[in-house]
Amino acid sequence: MAILRVLSVLWFVTVLCFPAYGEQNQWKDEKGDAGIAAKYVDWAQAAIDAGRWADALVALERGSDFADVSSDISYLLACVRAHEDAPTRAVLETLRRALEANQWNRFSSEVARLFEAEILIRLRNYAEALHILAVLPSNAYTAYLQLLALKGTGDRESFRALMAKTLEAYPRDPRPVRLLFDYADQFPAGDDVPLVALALRRLPALLKVDRELAYRGVPFIHNIEAARTIIGAYRATNDGVPASIPAALYLGLIDETQAIDELFHPYKEALLGGLGGLDPPKEVTLNKSLLQPVWALLRHDEGRESFKRNLLRFSGVITEDMDQDGYVESWVRYKDGMITGYSHDTDQDGLPELIVSFMAGVPIGAEFFSGESVADRVKAAVQWETYPAVLETELEGVRYHARFREFFFAPLRFTVLFESGFLYPEWDALGGNLSRRNLLSSATLVERPGKEIKGTIEQMDFAQGIPQKARVFLDGQLVSEIIFQLGRPTIQRIDLDMDGRMETTRRLYQVQGDADPVNYKLIIEFSESDWDGDGICEYSEQYVFKDDAELRILRSWDMDRDGRREYVETVMRD
Repeated sequence: MAILRVLSVLWFVTVLCFPAYGEQNQWKDEKGDAGIAAKYVDWAQAAIDAGRWADALVALERGSDFADVSSDISYLLACVRAHEDAPTRAVLETLRRALEANQWNRFSSEVARLFEAEILIRLRNYAEALHILAVLPSNAYTAYLQLLALKGTGDRESFRALMAKTLEAYPRDPRPVRLLFDYADQFPAGDDVPLVALALRRLPALLKVDRELAYRGVPFIHNIEAARTIIGAYRATNDGVPASIPAALYLGLIDETQAIDELFHPYKEALLGGLGGLDPPKEVTLNKSLLQPVWALLRHDEGRESFKRNLLRFSGVITEDMDQDGYVESWVRYKDGMITGYSHDTDQDGLPELIVSFMAGVPIGAEFFSGESVADRVKAAVQWETYPAVLETELEGVRYHARFREFFFAPLRFTVLFESGFLYPEWDALGGNLSRRNLLSSATLVERPGKEIKGTIEQMDFAQGIPQKARVFLDGQLVSEIIFQLGRPTIQRIDLDMDGRMETTRRLYQVQGDADPVNYKLIIEFSESDWDGDGICEYSEQYVFKDDAELRILRSWDMDRDGRREYVETVMRD
């Protein structure tokens, strides 16, 4: 579980939500909608207290109809959704409903705003988060969130200034020190030096609160024996923590063989079996940021060759947190050293923008998502012929078949790690565009659901982004054919009675300004039908327009099939 989620979301749920329930239960006698809302909060609270988070989620979602009279429902729902790993933007939307209603009883807008700031930091909206935090009361947690936001902005001067104040104001809080160690890196310089020195003096006391500070602080400790004592004590009670491997290897507490074994086989004992109390073997998950420091510390050829062999046989997941903010942006799944899947979440909202499937280590298909909210998400599904040449793409129900090796989409670039032949994919924002315009310009065939006849499939032939012909099929049978001129539909032949013969020919009205080649408008100007197939059209319709508005229809019949229309009627349009 990510550090930020542990220190904040659970902090909200357990420290803010639940004690407040016991202290401010003031709705016992409420009537009407407010009373009903209170009941839903009671049910959800009881479920949470019993550890039944799914039941709490159901209760709060049912009670969301009363969110306009109870901000507590939406706030608690946001907390539960966060606990259940709901998409971050969905949590934010729920939380903002609570703030908008502003009907508080058990909780408060202040608590909700603090939660909102935390979510905005995760979404990298640092400026808005800092704006919210600036008007909230100062305490250890608001200071911590401000530091997180400043770390994200890269404003080192403001970060150092606030860090100095925070270390002075909250000397027993380990969270600022954790951030400082991450921010200062291994070689602090300038104004970072006194801050790191202060943190190291407090380290022995802070280790009692946050034991992970042991391996985070070791790179800054110049006394090797003191560093060995700290990391040795940590590993004695926290065996198998991969993040401690580089420090332990650097200090000589483990050798290269043990370091590689711990890195690639963290569940080795469980795999051996026969040891009571061990969990079943789990999927191995490696953090990419650990691979480089371990590799850099290997001094012998045997160790480096062993490292490469383990990579080439690796089965599991490699995750990457590129900005080191506690949230993973991408993961890559491997089977015996070969890539089987990839996912990338650019904005850290819990909804990946790109999911790629592989076969034999080669990308074969992808789902690409766009949109700022859960409701607005649009998916484009890509199939590659040979990566990166696209075979076809489906977007909003329309399938675009690309011309042979003329449309390329390469969202991933591949690098070889550690001279091993082991391929690692990385997101490439410049790898191509899946806009509708690009898809059309490279398409030779476009398929979409037919609009005129229910249950049909329409296939449109394209040349250089311009439609040439459209064929409509129902259960494999051709029922309509449309000819285009200069990208606009002009003539249609259609089988209206579904007897397998297209008896009706239509001349189509040219709508001025209609430039959408796929979602074109099909407006009849004139039609005639030969129902018995004798070559004579017995019935016709002529549509009269003015300024693109249909005024009337002239219907005519050839009653005796002599080629002349004996009966004509006019139907006026409103």
